[in-house]
Amino acid sequence: MNAKLSMPDRETPSHGGRQSIKLIVCLGLFVTVGSVRSARSEAMENIAIGKPYTFSEPPSQALSMDEGDSTDLTNGVLSELGEELRRWWTDDSRRAGTGYWIDKGTVGWGSPGPVHITIDLGKVEPIKGAALRTAAGTSGAVWPSSIAVLVSEDGESFYLAGDLSRMAQGPLPRAFGTYLAHTFRTLQMRTKGRYVRFVLVLPARTQMCDELEVYRGDDAYLELDYPGKPVELEHLISRDRLTRLGCYRRFRRDTESVQVLVERSQLDGSVRTQLHAELDELRKEVDQSSFPVGAEGFRAIVPYNELHRRIFRAHARLLTAQGMPPTTIWHSHPYRMLSLFELPGEPLDQLRLPMMQKERRAEVFNVTNASGHAKEIRFRITNLPGGPNPDYIEPHQVEYVDTRQGEVVATALVSLKQEGGEYVSDVAAGMTRQIWISVDHPEIPPGRHRGQVTVRCDNLKRRIGFDLSIAPLQFPDEADCSLGMWDYLHSDNTPRYGTTPQNRPAAIQDMTEHRLDVVWGEWDAVPQIKAQCGVGKAMWDFDEHGNLNANLDFSGWDAFVKMWPKARFYLLFHPFGPGDTFAGMEQGSDAFNRAVSQFAARWAEHNRELGLRPKQAGVLFMDEPGNDAMLRTTYHFAKAVRMGTDEILLWTDPGVYNDALRDLDLYTDPLMKSFRTAMEQCDALCPNIRRYRQSNQQVQDYFRELQAQGKLFWFYTAGGPTRTFNAGHYRFQPWYAQLYGATGVGYWAYADVGGNPDSWNTYTAISASSFTPVYFSPDTVTTTKHWEASLEGIQDYQYLAMLKDRFNELKATGVKSDELRRAEHLVRTLAKTVTDRVESQFGKRYQVNLYDNPSAIAEEARVEVLAVLTELQPIQ
Repeated sequence: MNAKLSMPDRETPSHGGRQSIKLIVCLGLFVTVGSVRSARSEAMENIAIGKPYTFSEPPSQALSMDEGDSTDLTNGVLSELGEELRRWWTDDSRRAGTGYWIDKGTVGWGSPGPVHITIDLGKVEPIKGAALRTAAGTSGAVWPSSIAVLVSEDGESFYLAGDLSRMAQGPLPRAFGTYLAHTFRTLQMRTKGRYVRFVLVLPARTQMCDELEVYRGDDAYLELDYPGKPVELEHLISRDRLTRLGCYRRFRRDTESVQVLVERSQLDGSVRTQLHAELDELRKEVDQSSFPVGAEGFRAIVPYNELHRRIFRAHARLLTAQGMPPTTIWHSHPYRMLSLFELPGEPLDQLRLPMMQKERRAEVFNVTNASGHAKEIRFRITNLPGGPNPDYIEPHQVEYVDTRQGEVVATALVSLKQEGGEYVSDVAAGMTRQIWISVDHPEIPPGRHRGQVTVRCDNLKRRIGFDLSIAPLQFPDEADCSLGMWDYLHSDNTPRYGTTPQNRPAAIQDMTEHRLDVVWGEWDAVPQIKAQCGVGKAMWDFDEHGNLNANLDFSGWDAFVKMWPKARFYLLFHPFGPGDTFAGMEQGSDAFNRAVSQFAARWAEHNRELGLRPKQAGVLFMDEPGNDAMLRTTYHFAKAVRMGTDEILLWTDPGVYNDALRDLDLYTDPLMKSFRTAMEQCDALCPNIRRYRQSNQQVQDYFRELQAQGKLFWFYTAGGPTRTFNAGHYRFQPWYAQLYGATGVGYWAYADVGGNPDSWNTYTAISASSFTPVYFSPDTVTTTKHWEASLEGIQDYQYLAMLKDRFNELKATGVKSDELRRAEHLVRTLAKTVTDRVESQFGKRYQVNLYDNPSAIAEEARVEVLAVLTELQPIQ
């Protein structure tokens, strides 16, 4: 009987339903010295050279498509990255639509599922390995979560030979943050086949590759049998399998990271040798690991299991050998993200937190454990108003959570419980635990309160001063800067993104606590008109002339309003495309105008019955109108609404995905005429902040004119993946709003979890990016540093608004003082000074590097404003 073919990636069969997803694979773009022929040595005879291949669907990325798509991947030639493309990667002003897709030697897809490429070797060949060259690391490009290699003799039944994401030789590439090219290659297969299929399962929308290789093995492999049953796609994309692959990569990366740290250390040879031997043994265990059994209940909070803890204990032995004490308590800026192998920074003697009453700010302390065992951390907060552990202080522990990008991010804030009058946390050996102390709405007397944090950890006991300074100021109940997140939480029947009926109450409470006051609904929150099939035509609540002849159904709208009793604005996304009709009536026609105007008038009347003020309710008809047809649709709907009422807020987010706001003359170009016409019909204008700042002076002046006419002016951003951004992504948009006179900000999107409803395990995500600032599970919502930074940004905005009001109040009295002159200087220059400093130090895309901390600049500025505001208060 023939021997079985080996399956070295330790697959455990499991099955799951196929998901409907959008996959963008852009195969290409590598930094190489020149076009080179790969696998030249006889030991790696590439039998795929020049062989034909087929795709699971035709390539569809226009900028990379050419006749060579059918040969590029097996021609033995690696793509060369030209100077134009090199500049693209480093130029902050680069435009969408360049870079990824411009190399004609590449292949790309926009696909509803995993892409597979099948090579026909022409005959059954012995196979000892395979390779795929790819690139990732920035701009949403992520390494594949699975690169399954399947083999077949007949092109029908395919057997799993291994997975390159697990079997690849050499260190894994850096997970995220730096653009890299990498070849995933193995020579550990023992199989055969005429057809070799590469199946790429991608955790995000962007992926790159430019060459596939298959290596000839020993002729004896031709006598081997295939193991098990043919593999179906459902197995390759099952949640259990993808979770196991994700955990393996985490174990392997962390083992390799400690190996690098040992190699770079100044340890003597014997200690280094012992550590390398220990890590080699751990690596063998990692390669045999099949953790976890299933995805159910798994959370990617590091460390995962005992094997993972042993990897970090090896790191602890390294720290001890380098002279680090068993426990170190130290300080960092609250919004600086800690890395997984963080070393202690500045010593900690005292925490300092100046703030107002009725706002929320935070401080932190860190505990690094260099011992060989996990430690319990206990602490209590005393000598502050309200007694020990006062109720306006809420401590959290910061969790290290892996992402679909493979970058562990320390942002999740998990509340701590008290035991015996102390808060309790823990810290694994070889790791650092950060404790986040949130001071929330301290309605305590103004003044400098000298508290104390007493920390006990193993045999160490430390008393840390806590200087909590409360200014004689109260933060207002409603901030001047509005915040919206396209939450879409209203539907009980069709939960949106990461929301469920079970976690919705927690989400509402969380958004309210973070001063979100612009709420968004869609579809079933829209006042409903009926459309029933009649004989030969649809029958609507409108007659053929556009007259409303029945009652609208406001039940969905009423439920939406009831859900948010304190919202400042209730906005609906009621999308229409260019040319779409309203109740069967063509845009711009008399019947259309009459129907839309009567619909709007009835809606406004109902809002008065609910007690809403005029323009508290609003609507967006066309999302991101950026061409003539979209702008005309915006105009037609806005004009028709305005014919019926001026009580409905007409909201628009113009010109995001085109270059009109940058290149075209505002007064002579036909497209810009449509732009002006549409903007002048709307009440609230919310351009993308990055595009607005790239627009020409004409356009910025035009928006200022519209602001002067009384239109609302806001900013939004839809950048991502936000989990790997630093917290400045959320903190600084309110500063730009202050700079340009905007009164609202928005971020896409509160609940967009990127196709993965449980944020704690994104290994199972396929072909989507996550934009949520929080962690969703089916029944919980957990805040993060990122989301807290959004709240602090709104509060920063209010500091400047309060300073401006106080300055104007005192200026009107004729009072003159050094502090008043300092206040005037800050009012006029601080927003620009802060944003200029951020861009000078961190670049225009200041948020994209996880470990940068532009928030420190904002913190320094807001403390200065608080000091001046305090000086300008009347003497009690």
